[in-house]
Amino acid sequence: MFPPYSKLRSSLRRLIVSQFTLDSVFPKQKSKYWFPAKRYGWGWGSPVCWEGKAVTLVYLITMFSGARYADTSPHLVILIIGTAVVGLLGVCLLKGEKPRWRWGGK
Repeated sequence: MFPPYSKLRSSLRRLIVSQFTLDSVFPKQKSKYWFPAKRYGWGWGSPVCWEGKAVTLVYLITMFSGARYADTSPHLVILIIGTAVVGLLGVCLLKGEKPRWRWGGK
């Protein structure tokens, strides 16, 4: 009535392997850039790969943790937020498209 246990186990293994491969968890990059250029203006848009999203998350965590010290030490806040901004700009310059003014189109 039911398939033998070994056939069921092998079909279940095949299903799991086909659904949960490294390519499905970490998809291959479509672009070599982490941060594409904005369509209009100067600068970068939202990140397109997981590395860019991780950098953005670290940046946001640093900004919010720096704002926690606003009442006690304003100099420390300036140092933490300044370091976060310079770090994000550095990563965008290294891993993003070349910054220039863009007016839409291609």
